[in-house]
Amino acid sequence: FSSFQSPFFSTSSSCFKKSRYGFHRIDDALDLFNHMLRTRPIPSIAEFTQLVSAIVRMKHYETAISLFGQMELIGIRHDVYSFSILLNCFCRLHRTDFGFSLLGKMLKLGIQPTTVTFTTLANGLCIEGYTGAASRLLRKMEQNNCLIDIVIYNTIIDSLCKDKLVPEALNLFSEMTDISCKYKGLSWKPLQPGELVLFLGCFLHFQLLTPTELCW
Repeated sequence: FSSFQSPFFSTSSSCFKKSRYGFHRIDDALDLFNHMLRTRPIPSIAEFTQLVSAIVRMKHYETAISLFGQMELIGIRHDVYSFSILLNCFCRLHRTDFGFSLLGKMLKLGIQPTTVTFTTLANGLCIEGYTGAASRLLRKMEQNNCLIDIVIYNTIIDSLCKDKLVPEALNLFSEMTDISCKYKGLSWKPLQPGELVLFLGCFLHFQLLTPTELCW
């Protein structure tokens, strides 16, 4: 992760002021991270992951990637949760290609990706405008008998509607209902008002819903 070095490191001894949502300042989080590196015995990966998660919530994605790199250099082994957070950072930075490289590393280490892992990758692809690739990822998950939940369907359907590929979105929606996902209110939540009108109009056109059913 050498290409993602952070400029935010601090060695001050300020108090670690925290709110219920995390740190007030990035420097406070970094001070605590540096303190944890010096602690013996060294804290667990779970404790480091909790700290870095707070930094991610502050949207300091490059900093989080840099910290994970430092952890790896001193021999702290990642688990599926820390890998998932790291993968999310790459996707947020529009570097889903790095995310797929990370997925390959997980598999080499014998760490099995979760549904969250694949959903994060699908979301990253959609953010970058590669909705077709996200759909192919969904098919790969099916072929490998991966657990698929409604979130990944929502992500891809939302992206298809934004791309005005409503017939494809309808097909995916129909597929989702076929695997016993309850559709009322779930799949439409991410859609913007204009997209929702277009989506509902297509449901009426293809006779998937009646006007009465739109009033539940």
